[in-house]
Amino acid sequence: MLDIDLNEINKINQKEQIIFAIENGKNSKAQSVFLELHPVDQAQIISNIDPELRIKLIGAICNIELKFLIHLEDNIKIEVVELLGSKYVSTGIEALDLHEIIKIIDILHYEKANEIIENFPRHLNDNIRRTLNYPKDSIGRVMNQNFIAINQNWNIGQATKFIQEKEDLSDEFYNIILIDDNNIPVSEISVSTIIKNKKGVILKDLISNENQLTAINVNSNQEEAARYFTKYSLQYLVITNDNNHLVGLIYANDVIDIVKEEDEEDILLLAGVNETNLHSSNFVTAKSRIPWLIISLIFTTLSAMIIVFFESEIEKMVVLAVLLPIVASVSGSAGNQTLAVIVRSIATMDLENHCYWKVIIKESVVGSINGLSLAIIVSMICYFWQENYILSISLFISIFLTILLACLLGALIPIMLNKFKFDPAISSGVFLTTLIDATSFFVFLGFISLIS
Repeated sequence: MLDIDLNEINKINQKEQIIFAIENGKNSKAQSVFLELHPVDQAQIISNIDPELRIKLIGAICNIELKFLIHLEDNIKIEVVELLGSKYVSTGIEALDLHEIIKIIDILHYEKANEIIENFPRHLNDNIRRTLNYPKDSIGRVMNQNFIAINQNWNIGQATKFIQEKEDLSDEFYNIILIDDNNIPVSEISVSTIIKNKKGVILKDLISNENQLTAINVNSNQEEAARYFTKYSLQYLVITNDNNHLVGLIYANDVIDIVKEEDEEDILLLAGVNETNLHSSNFVTAKSRIPWLIISLIFTTLSAMIIVFFESEIEKMVVLAVLLPIVASVSGSAGNQTLAVIVRSIATMDLENHCYWKVIIKESVVGSINGLSLAIIVSMICYFWQENYILSISLFISIFLTILLACLLGALIPIMLNKFKFDPAISSGVFLTTLIDATSFFVFLGFISLIS
């Protein structure tokens, strides 16, 4: 019996209801059904309907919170903002948290973003512009600035009164940051601790070793912040400026999005793709992918030129054309294995605890062992098949050397890119595989030419 997800069925029905209502000019019905959905589901419907229907749906939406904008892909988000207009977008997102507003306007063109910001109240306008001054991928862009910080020298009574009178109190909070007279975070205290103690008790007297904070600089990369959560199993992370003053917090649920985005980016770069582009135009999608295809073409052309250079050897021994892909395939696979391990180690900062040269030597040794094993197997099969010891020896040497070289390059390329402050993922499998193909062709055919 099929396992049917009733929630998914309801979403499909609601999508069909919205489409039917729009096509028949019943905008109020489309809006009421749309409002029943979670912002994530709203974004999914907007993304997946035809562009013409999307325009009509956006026209049917009025006087609602636009939280679904957060969950749209960048190109769809830009399109929807243009359709809604700057003034309406400002009204629709004003009640969102600051980091959510930043996530929406951060990808817009400067003129459009500025139009939206100008429509906000002065204090929100200033906060947004201050946040946008942080580096593009820094933790400052996504931090939550709505938090509770209390002087450690206050007593329980003062702390309770402050919390009760705070106008912009977050709907959910569990811990309160304790700061000193210079706004430097020193510890944390739970709400339950405040409730349990008498009004005259001083907050700093309740601090224990278990209340120690983990802080990170506001200009630090978002990926670095995500590593803190993984390493220390944090619920939230304190953000400080260059003077160690408290400026914000970031919570675990925000980091989940960061980790997801970074992992997706690395996976796509390893495949030579900049972004998924599921909802982009055909031209935009093709434009984003063609640079890596051109690189692949260049190295493939190099491989073809090597084959042409040794054309006479292939004419003498046609079986070489059969064996060439084997040499290239096994060495390419070995190189990609090393590449995946090293890129992942750099991303998780595991590699920082080791000497780079030790890792490179280790991968070279692993490549030697695997290369020797596969070289013996393939050369023996080749000898029993062709009864040609020259061909078998050449195949043995070629497989051993190319696997060793592939593992060496698979380790060296991402390490060197990381040293020069490039994302190691851009040493993609496309680049490494085509490079190894050319190298393996040259080594194999070169040895055949020398010893035959």
